[in-house]
This record gives sequence, C-alpha cells and structure tokens, in this order.
Amino acid sequence: MTDRADLRRIVLDALRAHAGLDQTPEAARKIAIGEDVAFSELDMDSLTGMEVAMQIESDLDRDLDLDEIEQAGSVDGLVDYLARQQGDD
Repeated sequence: MTDRADLRRIVLDALRAHAGLDQTPEAARKIAIGEDVAFSELDMDSLTGMEVAMQIESDLDRDLDLDEIEQAGSVDGLVDYLARQQGDD
C-alpha cells in the first residue's frame, strides 16, 4: 500500500513530466509550500490528462478510471481518488 506522501509525489512527478507543472510559476509556488493546484491552472487538455494517467498507472501498476481523474480536478483531489481506490483493492 502506498502512503499519501508517495501518492502525491507520484502525481507531481507525472504532472511535471507531462503538464509543465514547474513551468507554471504560480502552480510551482503552491506546490513548494504544500498547497493544492487545480488542473485548470496547468491548462491540461485531454491528451495531457491521458499521458499523466498513463504514467501514474505505470508507477502504481494499476488501472485508473480516466473520468475519475478528470473529475478529481486538482492534485489533492487526485491523491484522494488514488488513496480511495487503493482501499478498494
């Protein structure tokens, strides 16, 4: 079972790799101080969302529901979804 801190790191790594998290100054500042970042702040499109989801699926070795990821709406929302899904396994 992966703890919340590791889930957050996995999500952030995927967003850095595919959604330019570090290239968005306000989002990078929020992450640095532990605040949540909405996906809308990253200007993610559906292809980017799919790339992020695929990396997270690979990192966690499990299938994810793309609609749930989109509905999560933010970094913390996605971490919450992943933690809940983990509990369902």
